Formats: sequence, C-alpha cells, structure tokens
Amino acid sequence: MTDVFLDGEILGEIDDPSEVRHQLIDKRREGDIGKEICVHYAEDKDEVRINSDSGRVLRPVIIVEDGEALLSEEDMQELTEGEITLEDLEDEGKIEYMDAEEEENAYVGMDRSEITDEHTHLEIDSEIINGLSASLVVYPEHNRGDRVNFGAKMSGQGLGMPTREFHQRFDTRENVLTYGQTPIVTTNTFDTILGDHPIGQNMVIALGSFDGYNIEDAVIMNESSMHRGMGRSTYMRTYQTEAQRFWGGQKDEIEVPDKDVRGYRREEAYQHLDQDGIANPETEVDSDDVLVGKTSPPKFLGSGGGEEVKMGLADRRETSLTVRHGEQGKVDKVLVSETGDGDKLIKMKMREYRVPELGDKFATRHGQKGTVGMLVSEENMPFTRQGI
Repeated sequence: MTDVFLDGEILGEIDDPSEVRHQLIDKRREGDIGKEICVHYAEDKDEVRINSDSGRVLRPVIIVEDGEALLSEEDMQELTEGEITLEDLEDEGKIEYMDAEEEENAYVGMDRSEITDEHTHLEIDSEIINGLSASLVVYPEHNRGDRVNFGAKMSGQGLGMPTREFHQRFDTRENVLTYGQTPIVTTNTFDTILGDHPIGQNMVIALGSFDGYNIEDAVIMNESSMHRGMGRSTYMRTYQTEAQRFWGGQKDEIEVPDKDVRGYRREEAYQHLDQDGIANPETEVDSDDVLVGKTSPPKFLGSGGGEEVKMGLADRRETSLTVRHGEQGKVDKVLVSETGDGDKLIKMKMREYRVPELGDKFATRHGQKGTVGMLVSEENMPFTRQGI
C-alpha cells in the first residue's frame, strides 16, 4: 500500500499510485481541481505527495501527448499577436505549471525535433532553462558549472541602466552606470530581452603578476582610465516622510524646528532647509544633515474624550528627516504629495557620484570576481603593440 500526503499530512493509502497520480493530473488539466496543485510519486519511499500550499516555485511547460506537443505554431502566433494569453492556453490544457517535485516524474524535451513517445512535456524555450541571469553568460559550456552560477550572480549585481526613466522614478535605491556599454559578445537571451540596453563596460584585461598587488582575487586598475570615466556610477536613494494627524487636533508640522523644541539638533544641521522646511534640489548635503524639518507632538497624549489638546514648543519633539550616517551627495528631486489618508507626503531623491576606489569589486560575466588592490597611472601599466 502507498501512503498519500496532502501538504505533508497523511490522507490514507492507495493500491495503484501511478494511476491515482495520472487521474489527479487529468482532473487538474480539465479544471476540476486547482491549477496550482501538483502531484508527485516518490518511488523510493512509495509515497504520493499532493502539494497545494503557497510559496512553491512553479514554472510553465508545454504538455506532450503521444509524441506531439499540444501547443501548435498557430497558438504561438496568436499568443504573439495578443489574441490569446497564457491563461487561455492553460484552460485549454496545452500548458501547465509544475513544481520541483512533480518535475521528478516528468520527461521534459528541450526541442520539438527530439520529442519521442516517452516525453511528457516540452520546454517553452530551452535557452532560459537555467534562469534569466545564467542565460546572459556567454559560452557557458566552456566554463565550470559553479563558475556559471557565480557569473549569473555577478550579472545580477552588475551596474548598468536598469530603466530609461531612472531620472523620473523614486526607487528606494538605484545604481546607474555613467558610461554603460553593451557587451561585445552576447547571447540570444540578451539580444531578446535587453537588446542594446547598456550593462557593464568593455575593458582590456592583461593576465600577469604586478609586484604582488594583484595576488589572489585582487586586480590592478588603470587610474588614468578612472579619471576618464571608467567604472563611474551614480548611486540614488529615496527618502520619505509624512506629516501625520493625531488625536486631539495634534499633527506633525513640516517646518524649520525652533530651538525650544525637544531634541533640537545643532544649528548647522538645518542650514540647507528653505523657509518651507524642505531642502531645495541640487543642494549638497552631508552625513546626518536635515533634509526635511519636522516636529511632532508627544508620543503619549493620554485620553481626553476627543477634546483639542494645546501645548507649547517645549512639548513638541524634533523628528526631522536626515541623511543616513556615512552617506552624502546632492538633492536630485523633491516630490510633495498626499497619502490616501490626506496626510502630507514628501519624497526626496538623493544622488551620489561614485568613483571606483581601493576595495571595490569588479567581475567578468564568467564568475571571476576581484577587488581593486592598486590604482596605477597609465604610463606605468603594461600595453599592447597597438598602444592600448
């Protein structure tokens, strides 16, 4: 007898696990049970596992029956033209989503030309079975598997231009490479998804020793190239604060805090604030400087039946928005708006121009990473016959 589990809890026992598994999958394709339910038969433990819990990673595959893929070229054309969606194909039983456990019982083909009667599914696109980041690594078959994984991670961390509207958006954090370039050698996935989107830079690399300053994972960088803009980037961070309203008619105030307010900072911290209590765009600020001046009522006002509470400056707290400790830069953009509750909302984007320095990390797309161990002027660097 074979045990049956639903989300880790035992349901009972059955005689024919393979037949039950196929029956449940057929019911899923016909829409009788949820499309996200996955069924797996573990032969080594003689268990049928039915998974319906949240948090599982599912991926779509094309269903194959009798050696033929159910998704036709006509379906692909209609999908490309927007006449149908993936949900429509799923409802028709031509594609389905599987989790990692159910995939253990599947025989997935890489290409239509190699499908046999034994295949149960077909990859939608064999070029991205390793994931998006790994598909950006060129010639992965010439590299060790672990290095391909490292290269995929480095591609995700690499600087480029994440969006063309970066100067208008208020993302929490963002890095934009100043002089981004497209790679000389790309993959089909890169050309399809990114096209001419810049990511990283093309650099001339020399392999050799240099007085021990590039030992282990260290790299020697051309300081003159840095001065010309190589590796330079802009780091942007968005700060925000709200002027909330409280019980008793009390509310936060966006203003330049008075000296009598509790928690008043040094006077120099407020030097960049305008009359409205907000720093203007293009203002250069330093660590712990105030970006938006704000005062708030005491945290605990007690209960007064909804009557208005009056208090002086000495009762209010200083709750200004400040630059994070250790960061600096310029105010790039300021947005003054309202929340859904009608409270005043202020968003401020800071930008910091960053130049590569000792200890910064550089990496190739093949997973070979290193930190800058020394900056050398170009006249002291090796060069090719062409003078590069």
